[in-house]
Amino acid sequence: MANETMVMSDAGLETFRLLEGGKRAYYYDHEKKCIYGLGNLGLLGPCAPLLQRRPPLPREGAFDLALRDAEALVRRRVHAHALTQKQFDALVSFAYDRGPRGAHVALEAANRGQADAVARAIKAAVHTQVRGADGRPGTRMRSLGLVYRRAVEAAPFEGGAHCRAAAITGP
Repeated sequence: MANETMVMSDAGLETFRLLEGGKRAYYYDHEKKCIYGLGNLGLLGPCAPLLQRRPPLPREGAFDLALRDAEALVRRRVHAHALTQKQFDALVSFAYDRGPRGAHVALEAANRGQADAVARAIKAAVHTQVRGADGRPGTRMRSLGLVYRRAVEAAPFEGGAHCRAAAITGP
C-alpha cells in the first residue's frame, strides 16, 4: 500500500484546526444541530439534555479520535497511488469533514492518480442543507465558508504556483 505509514503533518494539523474551528463546549451550528468540539454531532435537538448528562469531550480528545479515523480512511481507500504529504493532509481534512460516503468520489480518484478529478470532487462539496425550526431538511445553500475550505483542500491537486501557495500545509 502506497500510503500505509502516512499521518497528517504538523503543518496540516495546524491548518486543519484553523479551518475546522472548534469549541470546548456544546453549541449550535448553522443547521441548529447540537455540536461539540471540532464539529462533532452531539444531538439533532437542543443541547440542554447533553449538558445535564455529561460534559463535552476535551477538544484534543475529540480531534484525535476523529483525525485517526479520517487518516485510516484515506490510507485504506488510497492504496494504489502514492500521495504527497500535502495531498494526504488535504484528503484527511476533506474526509474528516465529509465522512466516508461524502468523500468517496475524491478518494477513488486519488487512488487512480487523477489529481484533476480529486480537485473537482473536493470543490463540488460546497453546499449545506439548512434545517427548519422543526428539524426537517430545508433549503440547500452554497456555503462561502465551505467554498474557502474546499479551495484550500483542492489546491494540492491542482497545478500552478497560485494553487501551491494556498495548499493546506502552506507554500
